[in-house]
Amino acid sequence: MRKTFITLATAALLTTTSALACSFHSYTPQVTFVEQLLGSDHIVLARPSASDPYGFGDVTALLGPEDNVDIPHLVDSNVRRKLLANADNHVLFARDGAYGPWQRVAYIDEDMDPVLDYVMRNLETWKMGDDPQRFGYFATLIDHPDPDVRTLALQELDLAYYGTLRSIDIALDVQNTINSLNNRAEWGLKPIRILLLGMAGGDGVDTLLKQGVASNTRYAGAMLGAYATALIENGGPEAVQFLAETYLSDAELIPLSREMLAEAFAIHSTTGDPDTRDAIQKHVTNTLLSDPALAPLVARQFGARYDWSLGPAMSKVMRSGQLKSPLDMLTLTQYVALADEYAAAQN
Repeated sequence: MRKTFITLATAALLTTTSALACSFHSYTPQVTFVEQLLGSDHIVLARPSASDPYGFGDVTALLGPEDNVDIPHLVDSNVRRKLLANADNHVLFARDGAYGPWQRVAYIDEDMDPVLDYVMRNLETWKMGDDPQRFGYFATLIDHPDPDVRTLALQELDLAYYGTLRSIDIALDVQNTINSLNNRAEWGLKPIRILLLGMAGGDGVDTLLKQGVASNTRYAGAMLGAYATALIENGGPEAVQFLAETYLSDAELIPLSREMLAEAFAIHSTTGDPDTRDAIQKHVTNTLLSDPALAPLVARQFGARYDWSLGPAMSKVMRSGQLKSPLDMLTLTQYVALADEYAAAQN
């Protein structure tokens, strides 16, 4: 009975949260070719055949059969020129099942070839969920000189849970990363670069992150969640106090901005070091009690991460009678009930 209650109540909380704009990245991370290969049953390398320079007839299987492989894609002129000039290059194709459509995955040159080799050797292990090993490997490639390899590495890290990301040893070229932040051609990589800067630290990083929070806060800018999360990572308890007192407590901010900040606190409340978690507990609680209107959005973000540490504060807000919306009261009721269930299970 208890498990059923928790499942249903949590589903309600998560449904409420998922209806909002994605506040951490404000976009959906791209599916990398590793993700495509993990979901494929048939993987091949292909080149044009001698008899048909416009078709992929020369096939080498990496996973699945090599016979009777019919790839309907045509070789475009740009790829054909590259393949003719580089006999060791191939195009990577994959499909799901024996009859799924062939998907072009990547162009494999001398820089990407060792990456593909490593991925294929570890594919079965990664299917079982060995995330630290997978993301640890790609962390070694984030400053690779080849832009395609570098982009793949950053896209891979962008898929990692934040707690996994924190556990990986990442050596970052800080200045090069700062210089790349506003590259419009790589806009989708900006959030992960911001997070990595927060982990790496260094001269000027704290100022850059505070400026990023300030410039994104007023209008719920797309990068606010990443900047706030990185600032907490870099500054610890002092950054928690700064964000809570300067921004989270600012009733003039639009609700979405405050919810993005709440998500950053929730992320670190579940993955941060003890001092940072204690600071979050203290400052978020103080802010909630002084501004009960924050409680529903904070409950959504902490509840979505199964963090019930704010149960006592939420209970006080409920009893204060200051929330009038039935939906807001339902959100808090669910959070407090789950917090009580969790506390009882720990005793």
